Amino acid sequence: MRIGAKSTGKRKIMKLYYSINSPYARIVRIALFEADAGNGVEQIEVVTRTPDNPVLAHSPLGRVPTLVTDDFVLGEAANIYRYLQEQFKDAPDPSDWPTVALESMVMGFLDGLAVWGREPMFHPNGTHSEAVLALEEERARRCLDYFEKMWAEWSGEHPWDFAHIALACALVLMARFNGVPDWPETHPQLARWFEAAKSRPSMQATAGDFG
Repeated sequence: MRIGAKSTGKRKIMKLYYSINSPYARIVRIALFEADAGNGVEQIEVVTRTPDNPVLAHSPLGRVPTLVTDDFVLGEAANIYRYLQEQFKDAPDPSDWPTVALESMVMGFLDGLAVWGREPMFHPNGTHSEAVLALEEERARRCLDYFEKMWAEWSGEHPWDFAHIALACALVLMARFNGVPDWPETHPQLARWFEAAKSRPSMQATAGDFG
C-alpha cells in the first residue's frame, strides 16, 4: 500500500491544505514525501479555527487535511491517501480487510488521543472533564496493549502504509502532551518500531514543532 511515483500524463496541480502540527494532515504529507509527488500536489500551510481560514473557500468543514482537485474537494486523511494512491501508483485491494481493520483501530486510537490532548486546552483552569481524560487514557492504554501484542506476533517487516504512518503520527501526538509517559518501557517492541519509524526522512521532513 506504499505510494510510489508513477507517470499518469499531464495533470493540473492539486492543492493540499494542512496545518503544521495536525497529525491527520501529517499522514498525507508523509505519503506525499514517500511518493516524491511534490510537483503534482501544492502543499499550503494554513491556520484553522479562524474566520479567515482559507480552507473555508473550498469546504464548509474548514478542516485539514483538505485536498482540492479540478473535480472535487476531498477530506479525511484515509480518503486523500487512497485517492493519491490511484493518482501516483495503484489503489489498495478493497478486499484486504485485515489491513482495513488495522487502519480502523489506529484511527480510533488517534481520534481518542486528539480528544485527550485537546480537553485541557479547550477547557483550561480546571474546567476540563476529568472523566473524559480518564476515559481516553484508559482507551489509549488498551490500544497500546493491542498494538504491542500485534508487534510481538508479527514475523515479517512492517510495511510503511497508511496504518503504520498513522500509528507513528499518533504516538508523536501522545508524546506531545505526555500521555502514558511510561509506554516505551511497558511496550518495548512497539517502542523499537517507533524509534525506527521516527528516523525515516519523511517523518523528519514533516516534524512540525513536536517531532
